[in-house]
Amino acid sequence: MTNSKYTQGDNEIGNEIRNITNTIKSEIKQIENNNKTLLKNLKRAKEAESILALKKSFLLKQNNELQSINNNIKAN
Repeated sequence: MTNSKYTQGDNEIGNEIRNITNTIKSEIKQIENNNKTLLKNLKRAKEAESILALKKSFLLKQNNELQSINNNIKAN
């Protein structure tokens, strides 16, 4: 009878440990997935920032060229 109670107690402790371990693993997996999403979003933001910088550079160059043409027309 006593061995049976100990065995039952051990089984309950083992089950609780497994449940806690599974909960922790699940939470870790969720955090990892959230981190992956955040990293993807950060990468996209950096790419967008680079594209905007290139576009700004192009538009400034284009503006300078058009201003030069405009000045030449006014000079003639």
